[in-house]
Amino acid sequence: LKAMEIMDEPDFFFIINEVGKYFKQQLSHLDFITNVRGFGLMIGATLYDPQTKQDIEVATEFVKLALKHGFVINNTTSKDLRFLPPLICSKADVDLLINSMPEIYKETINA
Repeated sequence: LKAMEIMDEPDFFFIINEVGKYFKQQLSHLDFITNVRGFGLMIGATLYDPQTKQDIEVATEFVKLALKHGFVINNTTSKDLRFLPPLICSKADVDLLINSMPEIYKETINA
């Protein structure tokens, strides 16, 4: 019932789109992420090795390590990540994930 109340707020979908844009911008700044795409908070991105300048197929391991860091994401292919945060996700929540992703990436590469 509370979820319906939140969705009825006039700026609810505007906020989702704004947080989604912010999320995509932040992902685009990571040197090991490429091909950021999506709509609202449904976002996909490809893992990339900046040294070889090629996509890398370590998404399954990245997802496992992200979970150990407290983040639930998934992968759609061996190189593509999918982000589907709850609709109440804020820019601060995005920042928590973005700030943790370099460490998760390092752990993934060293696994």
